Amino acid sequence: MFDVGKNGKTQQKQVWQTLPKDDFANIGMPSLVYVKPVKAAELAGDLGGDVEIDVAPDSTLYAVHAANGSRMAVLDSREAAFAGAVQYDLVPLSVH
Repeated sequence: MFDVGKNGKTQQKQVWQTLPKDDFANIGMPSLVYVKPVKAAELAGDLGGDVEIDVAPDSTLYAVHAANGSRMAVLDSREAAFAGAVQYDLVPLSVH
């Protein structure tokens, strides 16, 4: 797997650089999940206009995402997010 770089020289590509985008996005599926802090206000737009959440907009929540980026859950603490992932035999990783 080789590619011609900007300088005109042939460079060897890493295996991950040759994967189609969909395949790259699914690396880690289904066992890896990512736990990411989010503000409640950020989630309000994602839930739709008729859904209300009983949480202050500046509260920090913790979203659990599949390896491909799909949000799976939102919890009120990092510990609960990690514990929930482990309970379902998933490997949680922290995203800052």
